[in-house]
Amino acid sequence: NLKEADLTRIQVELYRIIKHNPNVEPNALKEYYELIFRSLGRPINDKEIKPIQQICYPIVIARFLMANVIDQLLEHQNQNASTHLI
Repeated sequence: NLKEADLTRIQVELYRIIKHNPNVEPNALKEYYELIFRSLGRPINDKEIKPIQQICYPIVIARFLMANVIDQLLEHQNQNASTHLI
């Protein structure tokens, strides 16, 4: 499971990326995606990242999308943990 320290690190990293990239350029979103995947111990999937690289989102939309990404990845992680318990 994702540790509390990992969640805090992800939140700090998201803040850093958004603060240094007010328009949240595609490369910043890609960096954030890679951080999430590394924290979860999952290999990076270029098919999931490619659409993000092609679009520059306003900051509010980027925050919303990143929150959804975290939720989806945590849900996937929890499903995997539940499967191992069965």
